[in-house]
Amino acid sequence: MTPEQQRIAIGKACGFEPFSKPESAFGSWFTPDTPKNRREWTQSTVLPDYLNDLNAMYRAENTLSEQQRSMFLYLLHGENVTDKIWNLVHTSAAQRAEAFLRALNLWNTENT
Repeated sequence: MTPEQQRIAIGKACGFEPFSKPESAFGSWFTPDTPKNRREWTQSTVLPDYLNDLNAMYRAENTLSEQQRSMFLYLLHGENVTDKIWNLVHTSAAQRAEAFLRALNLWNTENT
């Protein structure tokens, strides 16, 4: 997946909705907490930079269910228990973004 496709997929999984078509990570998006009956262009934003911002990925990770969290953790450190906490703590935002998308079965290798 391209970085923009990843940002869009994570944004949608976190509840962001596009203001207009075609969808772009750099276009206008409504945040998950924007009431549907109060939406206007001035309330839109660009998607968070999930692939480079650990804080954005932290917020995205908090949307995972318990089962999805288990898969996410497995994808980040695998079955190797040696140093798994170190490896988990030191994963990049991009690594977390890919694991997040794979845990939700949203990772797409087509059109990359």
